[in-house]
Order: sequence, then C-alpha cells, then structure tokens
Amino acid sequence: MFALAGGAVMILPVGVLAVLLHAVRKRAVLVGAAGYAVEQRLLAANPLDRIRWKAAEVAETVDRRSVASPAQARRLLAAVRA
Repeated sequence: MFALAGGAVMILPVGVLAVLLHAVRKRAVLVGAAGYAVEQRLLAANPLDRIRWKAAEVAETVDRRSVASPAQARRLLAAVRA
C-alpha cells in the first residue's frame, strides 16, 4: 500500500496504514461533532481547538507473543468450522 508522507511516497504495510487512517477518521468525527454542538449553541466554543494532537506511533514489528502460532490458528479455524 502506498501513502503520502510529506510529499514523498512510502510503502506501508496495509495494517499500519489502516491503523493510522482509523485514528484520523475517529478524530475527524469527534471534531465534526464538537463543531456541530457549537453551531447548535450546545457549546460556547469548540474545546478541541485548544488541543494539539498527533497520531500515536505505530510499532514496526509484531510481538510474536500476541500472534497465534500456525498450530493454534489451525485449531481455532477447526473449532470455528465445527
């Protein structure tokens, strides 16, 4: 998967890109909701305008302890199919 970063093209694993885009979408929804609340006079001002935000860093490697082994994956799939 390709992503633009500062005008340069870089290749990211699909999962990393999905995590980054998920965080950006969630923040956009929250900012939009707060803006709507200001328009409806439910809030005097958008409190999110005062918050500096940066997406969390994403690990480059996978912790092998959190991933199923091939044998565990086979047993899980067999149990789901049963």
